Amino acid sequence: MNNAIEWVPVVGSSWIAAEAYSPQEEAIYVRFHNGGGWRYTACPQNVWDEFTAEGQSRGKYFHQVLKFKPGGALVE
Repeated sequence: MNNAIEWVPVVGSSWIAAEAYSPQEEAIYVRFHNGGGWRYTACPQNVWDEFTAEGQSRGKYFHQVLKFKPGGALVE
């Protein structure tokens, strides 16, 4: 995992606890309430902006978009 990632807590999501973005990698990092984490690649800035838009359901966006992106589990 990239240690330079700055995790941002997600308020109001029953599924996602924290999120982060690496523009250099075009990767979205997601930490779940169950303790697991995942890195999704092929995510340019517009995908991050849509995912974090005000009023956007993180879980809904995850199920409609992010889970179809390449990715892998985070190992801490």
